[in-house]
Amino acid sequence: MPRNPLKKYSVVDLRCHDARGRQFVVEMQMMWTSAFKQRVLFNASKAYVSQLETGDEYELLQPVYSLNIVDDVYSDSPSYYHEYRIVAIEETDEVIDGLRFVFIELPKFDPMSYSDKKMQVLWLRYLTEINAKTREAPKDLMSEPVIRMGIQQDIEQGVRQEKLKIASSLRLKGLPMSYIAEITGLAPEEKPSLKA
Repeated sequence: MPRNPLKKYSVVDLRCHDARGRQFVVEMQMMWTSAFKQRVLFNASKAYVSQLETGDEYELLQPVYSLNIVDDVYSDSPSYYHEYRIVAIEETDEVIDGLRFVFIELPKFDPMSYSDKKMQVLWLRYLTEINAKTREAPKDLMSEPVIRMGIQQDIEQGVRQEKLKIASSLRLKGLPMSYIAEITGLAPEEKPSLKA
């Protein structure tokens, strides 16, 4: 929702951030429309400018990556992958960092190997079959090693974040660092991040 009720309301398919604070805005579009690029620019820009509050330093801004998957063809280019950045017209290696846009034209995507094709089919099947009753991903998608590895890494990261949260709470209660490390199982090199 916009902070100002008179401003435009917009919805994105997925917006998330990583541990470094970088933001990722994902849009999936069945058919290409002339306004889609403007909508993508609007939503990514909004994600970028909403990071700072009054008095915050500009150095706190983190990049926003906009990934746009289109099940339609909009470009004459034979490539399915299109990346846009803010660059100087004369010197294209001069870039203003902060916003990056990627558009993928699904009909042009042609996997090079069976494993690529299998992953594409599994993801596309999931994206087309998902509905309000879907509670988990299909078993054949979850059985892929790269997916299992990513989920395991997410679980481990979540467990670590929870341990750090508990450790911070215990530290605020005045408990000694040695006791906190023993309770949470955090490694000694992680202790300095717990200082009040």
